[in-house]
Amino acid sequence: MSQNNPQNPADEDAGLIDGLVDDLVGGLGPDDQLQHINMAFLPKRARVIEGIELLRQVVFPGFFDEERVTPDNARAHIRELLADIYNVFYDQILQGLCYERNVTRDQAEHEGDDGCTCKARELTGKFLAAIPELRRKLALDVKAAFDGDPAAVSTDEAIFSYPGIDAIFIQRAAHEIYKLRVPLIPRIMTEYAHGETGIDIHPGAIIGSSFFIDHGT
Repeated sequence: MSQNNPQNPADEDAGLIDGLVDDLVGGLGPDDQLQHINMAFLPKRARVIEGIELLRQVVFPGFFDEERVTPDNARAHIRELLADIYNVFYDQILQGLCYERNVTRDQAEHEGDDGCTCKARELTGKFLAAIPELRRKLALDVKAAFDGDPAAVSTDEAIFSYPGIDAIFIQRAAHEIYKLRVPLIPRIMTEYAHGETGIDIHPGAIIGSSFFIDHGT
Protein backbone atom coordinates (compact mmCIF):
# COMPACT_ATOMS: atom_id res chain seq x y z
CA MET A 1 0.00 0.00 0.00
CA SER A 2 1.53 3.29 -1.07
CA GLN A 3 1.23 6.44 0.97
CA ASN A 4 1.25 9.96 -0.33
CA ASN A 5 3.87 11.85 1.68
CA PRO A 6 4.47 15.17 -0.06
CA GLN A 7 7.97 16.54 0.28
CA ASN A 8 6.52 19.95 1.13
CA PRO A 9 3.19 19.66 2.99
CA ALA A 10 2.38 23.31 2.32
CA ASP A 11 2.09 22.46 -1.39
CA GLU A 12 -1.02 20.44 -0.53
CA ASP A 13 -2.64 23.60 0.83
CA ALA A 14 -1.35 26.02 -1.78
CA GLY A 15 -4.79 27.54 -2.15
CA LEU A 16 -4.89 28.38 1.55
CA ILE A 17 -1.43 29.93 1.41
CA ASP A 18 -2.24 31.98 -1.69
CA GLY A 19 -5.44 33.27 -0.10
CA LEU A 20 -3.58 34.36 3.02
CA VAL A 21 -0.94 36.09 0.91
CA ASP A 22 -3.64 38.04 -0.90
CA ASP A 23 -5.23 39.01 2.42
CA LEU A 24 -2.00 40.02 4.15
CA VAL A 25 -0.26 41.80 1.27
CA GLY A 26 -3.44 43.43 0.04
CA GLY A 27 -3.86 45.19 3.37
CA LEU A 28 -0.37 46.69 3.43
CA GLY A 29 -0.19 50.42 2.97
CA PRO A 30 1.15 53.65 4.44
CA ASP A 31 -1.43 53.56 7.25
CA ASP A 32 -0.36 50.07 8.38
CA GLN A 33 2.00 50.69 11.30
CA LEU A 34 3.07 47.04 11.41
CA GLN A 35 4.94 47.20 8.10
CA HIS A 36 8.29 48.70 7.11
CA ILE A 37 8.19 48.08 3.37
CA ASN A 38 10.24 50.17 0.92
CA MET A 39 11.99 51.93 3.79
CA ALA A 40 15.64 52.09 4.85
CA PHE A 41 16.90 49.06 6.73
CA LEU A 42 16.61 49.20 10.51
CA PRO A 43 19.58 48.52 12.78
CA LYS A 44 20.02 44.82 13.51
CA ARG A 45 19.20 43.92 17.09
CA ALA A 46 21.50 40.87 17.06
CA ARG A 47 24.45 43.00 15.94
CA VAL A 48 23.81 45.60 18.66
CA ILE A 49 23.77 42.80 21.24
CA GLU A 50 27.01 41.45 19.75
CA GLY A 51 28.51 44.90 20.28
CA ILE A 52 27.37 44.93 23.91
CA GLU A 53 29.03 41.58 24.56
CA LEU A 54 32.28 42.71 22.94
CA LEU A 55 32.19 45.89 25.01
CA ARG A 56 31.65 43.82 28.15
CA GLN A 57 34.98 42.08 27.52
CA VAL A 58 36.80 45.41 27.27
CA VAL A 59 35.16 46.88 30.36
CA PHE A 60 35.68 43.72 32.43
CA PRO A 61 38.78 42.11 30.87
CA GLY A 62 39.32 38.49 31.83
CA PHE A 63 35.79 37.89 33.13
CA PHE A 64 33.88 37.08 29.96
CA ASP A 65 36.61 36.23 27.46
CA GLU A 66 36.84 32.81 25.84
CA GLU A 67 40.63 32.81 26.20
CA ARG A 68 42.76 33.65 29.23
CA VAL A 69 43.87 37.26 29.33
CA THR A 70 47.40 37.82 30.63
CA PRO A 71 49.68 40.86 30.99
CA ASP A 72 51.50 39.65 27.88
CA ASN A 73 48.46 39.46 25.61
CA ALA A 74 46.17 42.10 27.18
CA ARG A 75 47.20 44.95 24.88
CA ALA A 76 46.76 42.99 21.66
CA HIS A 77 43.55 41.40 22.93
CA ILE A 78 41.94 44.71 23.89
CA ARG A 79 43.04 46.34 20.66
CA GLU A 80 41.38 43.57 18.67
CA LEU A 81 38.22 43.90 20.73
CA LEU A 82 38.12 47.67 20.24
CA ALA A 83 38.49 47.25 16.48
CA ASP A 84 35.58 44.78 16.50
CA ILE A 85 33.50 47.12 18.67
CA TYR A 86 34.23 50.02 16.32
CA ASN A 87 33.12 47.99 13.29
CA VAL A 88 29.93 46.72 14.91
CA PHE A 89 28.81 50.07 16.29
CA TYR A 90 29.85 52.02 13.21
CA ASP A 91 27.74 49.69 11.09
CA GLN A 92 24.71 49.95 13.35
CA ILE A 93 25.02 53.68 14.00
CA LEU A 94 25.20 54.19 10.24
CA GLN A 95 22.13 52.02 9.87
CA GLY A 96 20.32 54.10 12.49
CA LEU A 97 21.23 57.35 10.74
CA CYS A 98 20.09 55.94 7.40
CA TYR A 99 16.81 54.85 8.99
CA GLU A 100 16.28 58.31 10.48
CA ARG A 101 16.71 59.95 7.08
CA ASN A 102 15.14 57.05 5.13
CA VAL A 103 18.09 56.69 2.78
CA THR A 104 19.73 53.46 1.66
CA ARG A 105 23.32 52.51 2.45
CA ASP A 106 24.23 53.06 -1.21
CA GLN A 107 22.78 56.56 -1.10
CA ALA A 108 24.59 57.28 2.16
CA GLU A 109 27.94 56.20 0.71
CA HIS A 110 27.62 58.75 -2.11
CA GLU A 111 26.70 61.75 0.05
CA GLY A 112 30.24 62.94 0.75
CA ASP A 113 31.63 64.48 3.92
CA ASP A 114 28.29 65.82 5.14
CA GLY A 115 26.48 62.50 4.83
CA CYS A 116 25.61 59.61 7.10
CA THR A 117 28.89 57.72 6.71
CA CYS A 118 31.00 60.64 7.91
CA LYS A 119 28.60 61.28 10.79
CA ALA A 120 28.64 57.60 11.74
CA ARG A 121 32.45 57.59 11.93
CA GLU A 122 32.39 60.72 14.09
CA LEU A 123 29.79 59.33 16.50
CA THR A 124 31.45 55.92 16.70
CA GLY A 125 34.76 57.55 17.58
CA LYS A 126 33.10 59.60 20.33
CA PHE A 127 31.44 56.50 21.75
CA LEU A 128 34.70 54.56 21.91
CA ALA A 129 36.46 57.57 23.46
CA ALA A 130 33.96 57.37 26.34
CA ILE A 131 34.95 53.80 27.29
CA PRO A 132 37.72 54.71 29.80
CA GLU A 133 35.32 56.97 31.73
CA LEU A 134 32.65 54.27 31.48
CA ARG A 135 35.07 51.85 33.17
CA ARG A 136 35.80 54.37 35.92
CA LYS A 137 32.10 54.78 36.70
CA LEU A 138 31.49 51.05 36.65
CA ALA A 139 34.37 50.45 39.05
CA LEU A 140 32.52 52.64 41.57
CA ASP A 141 29.26 50.79 40.85
CA VAL A 142 30.92 47.42 41.48
CA LYS A 143 32.41 48.70 44.74
CA ALA A 144 28.98 50.01 45.77
CA ALA A 145 27.46 46.58 45.06
CA PHE A 146 30.09 44.84 47.16
CA ASP A 147 29.90 47.37 50.00
CA GLY A 148 26.12 47.58 49.95
CA ASP A 149 25.26 43.89 49.85
CA PRO A 150 26.18 41.96 53.02
CA ALA A 151 25.76 38.72 51.04
CA ALA A 152 28.47 39.68 48.54
CA VAL A 153 31.57 37.50 48.81
CA SER A 154 33.76 39.46 46.38
CA THR A 155 33.67 42.07 43.66
CA ASP A 156 34.29 39.21 41.22
CA GLU A 157 30.95 37.71 42.25
CA ALA A 158 29.20 41.04 41.71
CA ILE A 159 30.68 41.51 38.22
CA PHE A 160 30.13 37.96 37.11
CA SER A 161 26.66 37.26 38.47
CA TYR A 162 24.74 40.35 39.68
CA PRO A 163 21.95 41.44 37.32
CA GLY A 164 22.17 44.95 38.73
CA ILE A 165 25.74 45.29 37.51
CA ASP A 166 24.74 43.94 34.11
CA ALA A 167 21.85 46.39 33.82
CA ILE A 168 23.85 49.44 34.85
CA PHE A 169 26.75 48.47 32.58
CA ILE A 170 24.43 48.35 29.58
CA GLN A 171 22.54 51.49 30.60
CA ARG A 172 25.70 53.52 31.05
CA ALA A 173 26.93 52.40 27.62
CA ALA A 174 23.54 53.10 26.03
CA HIS A 175 23.48 56.53 27.69
CA GLU A 176 26.69 57.50 25.90
CA ILE A 177 25.08 56.68 22.56
CA TYR A 178 21.85 58.38 23.63
CA LYS A 179 23.79 61.61 24.28
CA LEU A 180 25.04 61.43 20.68
CA ARG A 181 21.39 61.45 19.50
CA VAL A 182 21.69 58.14 17.68
CA PRO A 183 18.19 56.78 16.97
CA LEU A 184 16.92 53.36 18.09
CA ILE A 185 20.19 51.82 19.25
CA PRO A 186 20.14 53.07 22.87
CA ARG A 187 16.65 51.62 23.38
CA ILE A 188 17.66 48.33 21.77
CA MET A 189 20.47 48.14 24.30
CA THR A 190 18.45 48.92 27.42
CA GLU A 191 15.56 46.68 26.35
CA TYR A 192 18.09 43.87 25.94
CA ALA A 193 19.17 44.54 29.54
CA HIS A 194 15.52 44.63 30.58
CA GLY A 195 14.87 41.25 29.02
CA GLU A 196 17.99 39.71 30.53
CA THR A 197 17.68 41.14 34.04
CA GLY A 198 14.13 42.39 34.56
CA ILE A 199 15.62 45.85 35.25
CA ASP A 200 14.25 48.61 33.02
CA ILE A 201 16.21 51.90 32.92
CA HIS A 202 15.67 54.43 30.15
CA PRO A 203 18.89 55.17 28.22
CA GLY A 204 18.35 58.88 28.82
CA ALA A 205 18.41 58.50 32.60
CA ILE A 206 21.28 60.41 34.20
CA ILE A 207 22.74 58.25 36.96
CA GLY A 208 25.29 59.44 39.49
CA SER A 209 28.29 57.55 40.80
CA SER A 210 28.41 54.48 43.06
CA PHE A 211 25.02 53.21 41.91
CA PHE A 212 23.79 49.84 43.18
CA ILE A 213 20.65 47.88 42.29
CA ASP A 214 20.09 44.77 44.36
CA HIS A 215 16.84 42.93 43.59
CA GLY A 216 15.83 44.76 40.44
CA THR A 217 12.84 42.55 39.78
